[in-house]
Amino acid sequence: MKLPSFSYLVGMAKNSFSRFYATLLFAICGSYIGMLMVNDNAGSNIGALLSCSLGLSLSLAFTLFAERQGNKNLRHILSVATVGLTWAYWHWLAPTNEFEDISRTITYFVLVVVTHLMVAVAPYIGHNERKGFWRYNQLLFSRFILSGIFSAALFGGLALAIGASDKLFDLNVNSDLYVYLWIAVAGVFSTWFFVAGIPADYKDLNEERVFPVMLKIFVQFILIPLVFLYMVILYAYGMKILFTWQLPRGMVSTLIMSYSVVGILAVLLSEPLRTDALAAWVRLFARIFFRATLPLIVLLYAATWARVGKYGITESRYFLSLLGLWLGIISLYFVFSKEQNIRIIPRTLIVIGLLSVLGPWSAFSVSAFSQRLRLEHIMKKYHLAHAAEGKGVSMSTTDATEVDAIISYFVERNAVEKLQPLFAEPLAKVVKEIAPVTNERGRYSWDERRQLEKKLDLMICTTVPGKAETENVIRSFNCNDGTTGFNISGYNRAHELRLWGRSDAADLSDSMSVQLKQDEKVVLLDITRNGSPREQIDLKPLLNRLLVAKDGDLPADSLTIVGQGDLRAKVIIRSINLSGENEAPINSLDALILFR
Repeated sequence: MKLPSFSYLVGMAKNSFSRFYATLLFAICGSYIGMLMVNDNAGSNIGALLSCSLGLSLSLAFTLFAERQGNKNLRHILSVATVGLTWAYWHWLAPTNEFEDISRTITYFVLVVVTHLMVAVAPYIGHNERKGFWRYNQLLFSRFILSGIFSAALFGGLALAIGASDKLFDLNVNSDLYVYLWIAVAGVFSTWFFVAGIPADYKDLNEERVFPVMLKIFVQFILIPLVFLYMVILYAYGMKILFTWQLPRGMVSTLIMSYSVVGILAVLLSEPLRTDALAAWVRLFARIFFRATLPLIVLLYAATWARVGKYGITESRYFLSLLGLWLGIISLYFVFSKEQNIRIIPRTLIVIGLLSVLGPWSAFSVSAFSQRLRLEHIMKKYHLAHAAEGKGVSMSTTDATEVDAIISYFVERNAVEKLQPLFAEPLAKVVKEIAPVTNERGRYSWDERRQLEKKLDLMICTTVPGKAETENVIRSFNCNDGTTGFNISGYNRAHELRLWGRSDAADLSDSMSVQLKQDEKVVLLDITRNGSPREQIDLKPLLNRLLVAKDGDLPADSLTIVGQGDLRAKVIIRSINLSGENEAPINSLDALILFR
């Protein structure tokens, strides 16, 4: 076999870019943003990065659809539309730093699944070619695995070459270079390699082909036996429930969904083998899988709704219920339909995925309504028409705990205003008193969340179980100069320093480390080099100043300490949380430590 020439590879790369220019531009843009984030401790570009990842798969789906329609103008129009949709998503729906917003995070992951499924069906919208559809997706699946293998091999080879050169020639290579390399390979090379293998001749895909041997072995002897194993375990558990007459455990829902995912994957991959005379095992599986799934769906709903009846609907229970409903409908379709077209699986998943995150029937709207209804029911039980300051009533421990959990649900989702109908006082005013200015992400700090939860709890019930022991863990301070930069004049080395708990330690380099030491008498940073003590930075004076300060943002000067040892290390604290305990006042510390 003749190896491809360099000019052939360049031509393939050019052809791929010409065909999928929008997809590759999203990959390049996303990789660039990822590189910017390597030293971006606040993660301020995470929304743009995630938007590019969605734009990548959405543009690929639109390009494949337009290509199959044979309309170049449509391809350009849809490429522009992808940019507009991606910008709109980034502006209104993208997750913020650290995925703090639960609803936005869930929306992102649902849209990831939806856009990838769109890639799977895009060329076959309006084309009823079952063989071609299966062959196309089998090639995508194979190409995806191959691109992962090639990317890992390329990164490993280049990383070893850089590491060897660094050691041999004393190049002092910055460790960030390896991260940049991985981002470039995983973001740009893997995407380019993947799209280069997407077939363009759809008529040829619909021709009869020999089933790939390795895939046949995987499906017949690994995937299908695993599905049967799951089936036996779940049916045995179902029999146990019938004999003991106990409600199913919550874990069974996860097991049933795992069984269903693996089983449906096996159904999709084994589609052409159903007519193979030598694949009786596969034909048997295809006949019984969806029939055997129907009783398990009943078990899934029993496990899910036992908890819905007790704790109400949350996003996770919403999706379990929705997927259970979808699974039941799909199972009935494959049991009674003569056509049994596998294309219905990705198409219906796309529809329910979009419906689950958009509109008044979305997971977030339904869950919020259910949780508010729970709180309203508890308040009616104690004849509390509207909650207000000083109007809290005495409740049982169970009900008070329920109130606490519901309030925490809304506070964590930054959706306190949805409880307004149950409160006499304007909640906007209550929030303003505790959190006068939310941070740049529109989120409350941890300290503000705890205070707000406690405030709302006490407006409903006089005792809040589990709050007393954390009442004093509410001190939080942040540096307000992080966006304009810090004063590092006179220093030539800077290291990240993140410490958690009583005596956490962090390695700054191969030779230098820092440990946080704190008890009733001392609070200090102990700096060592090659195991030998070099400097101790006393944090007690700083803590004494913070104890009398108001929580919130402070200037960098008030959060900066310079050591008095031979290193003269400078510590600039970006954020610090104080627990209020005498023996371990510092709960967490995020800082820059500078050396001359």
